[in-house]
Amino acid sequence: MKSFRRIFSLALIAALVLALAACSQETPPAASSENDIPPSTTAVSGKENGTPEFLTSTYKMNICTATSSGLFYSGGVALAQLWQEKIDGYFASATSSSGSGENVTLLQNDEATMGFIQSDVLLAAYYGKGDYAGSAHPDFRILCPMFANPYNLMINKNSGINDISGVRGKRVVTGRPASGTLTATVALLESFGITLNDVVPSYLDQAQSVESLRNGLADFALAAGAVPMAAVTDAMTGNSNIRLLGLTQEEVDTVLAKNDWLIQMDIPADSYDNQPDALLTVGHNSYLVVKADMPDDVAYRLIMCMYENKDWLIGTLASFDNPCFNTPSDSIGKIGIPVHPGAEIALKELGLLK
Repeated sequence: MKSFRRIFSLALIAALVLALAACSQETPPAASSENDIPPSTTAVSGKENGTPEFLTSTYKMNICTATSSGLFYSGGVALAQLWQEKIDGYFASATSSSGSGENVTLLQNDEATMGFIQSDVLLAAYYGKGDYAGSAHPDFRILCPMFANPYNLMINKNSGINDISGVRGKRVVTGRPASGTLTATVALLESFGITLNDVVPSYLDQAQSVESLRNGLADFALAAGAVPMAAVTDAMTGNSNIRLLGLTQEEVDTVLAKNDWLIQMDIPADSYDNQPDALLTVGHNSYLVVKADMPDDVAYRLIMCMYENKDWLIGTLASFDNPCFNTPSDSIGKIGIPVHPGAEIALKELGLLK
């Protein structure tokens, strides 16, 4: 009996030793397969065409946008939903901000992964001009052009404003501090020699500007966004006290001569209630911007996912169906700021960039 117990004990010890030895060995990495590439991403080796290897299997990103009533916020929410649902392991969220100016700060301070920035603010930040003099941001990169933003110039019908020069001395909703709306409003008015000292400014967001115009507390407000713009639709629907102001060709030429980042645009007839005629205006492009240290494979995946699901994006937010997003080559060429390398490869593979 003692001999049997001794044999059993030795066998038990041997089994434990073997088990411990097996546990001490490192588990080899799982072999990669095509299933590792999400359905929305083209699976290619990249050895011949420069496509980055897919190394980043998990990635968290925060998209800084603008106020919750604006186009940037709606666009950011749509992109966050798309990327999170279509790319396994990618987690995205969209947060509101004051707009382009604040997004520069958030992006530079690594408080956001990417941000919507309109063309003039992006140029100033990248080259260190204007408000960013002495503080250039050369590490900014374009991920993708986003929206063409015509300027919807809203006026209170009882304001006495008949042309842009008539804004002098009036109550103007300028947009929130550090917002793209404020920058756009200042640029437009200064083209005609009107500064903020020549008007009564209110630093409110677009939703508040609509209420101010409705209630007779403001005379003029600029809303930048793809037509039809929700805030403007809300302002114009059934409200005869608010109408849109169009520019003459001479006024457009005056604005463009002093602001080379602006573009002539139009607002088709009947885009809104009480707007029977087509209106001439100006506007700017906006871009989704990241920093140069974003992994190439991440940028590549994001772009491929966006354009492979373009119909879904447009169905979710009609503003994606615009020249800036549809033909990114033109918008990128106009601004002249570097595209992120991973995004550039994707756009070229898609035939959207030369």
